[in-house]
Amino acid sequence: MLTLALWIIATPATVTAVEDADGIPGVIATFTIDVSADRLLDFVWDGSNSSKIFREITSRTELERTPTSVKLRYELTTIIGALRYRQQNIVERHPGGGGAMRWQRIDGDMDAVHGEWLITPLGPTRCQVRYTSYVGTGPRILYGFLKSQQVDNMKDLAERVRAAITAAP
Repeated sequence: MLTLALWIIATPATVTAVEDADGIPGVIATFTIDVSADRLLDFVWDGSNSSKIFREITSRTELERTPTSVKLRYELTTIIGALRYRQQNIVERHPGGGGAMRWQRIDGDMDAVHGEWLITPLGPTRCQVRYTSYVGTGPRILYGFLKSQQVDNMKDLAERVRAAITAAP
C-alpha cells in the first residue's frame, strides 16, 4: 500500500527592519508558501490561530465580530514583561483570491500596534505573503532594542506559519 504525505513548503522569510511615519519600529517579512491564498487568509483571519504562530501570546479573547471585522483582547509575555491590549482586525478579500488582514491597536499597554498580512495567490496552491508589523511600547529609547527583537522574532515566521497551517484541520 502506498501512502502519500502532504508536505507544505515555505521559503525562509526575508525580514527587513522598518519604521512607520511616527517612528514606531516594525518589520516586513516576505515569503512564499505552498498553500492556497484563500486558505491562508482564512487561517490568519481565524484569531484562534494567532497563538500557534506567535509564541508570546498567552491569551486571546474575542470581544466582537462581524463578517469583516473582529475586536480582540490579547495578553502577551514579552522580553519587557506582561502586556495587555485590544485591537481591531479587518479582513479584505480580493476577487481573484487572497487578500489582506489588517490590525490596529484600540487601547492597552502598547503605545502602538498595527500591521497587515497581505496574501497574494501565485497559483491554486501557492501564495506570496507579506507580513508587516509595527509595535511600540515603553520609552522611545527602547525602540531600537524593540526593532532588533522584532527582526529576530520574524526570522522563522515562514516556518511557524507552515507548521501551524499543516497541523490545522
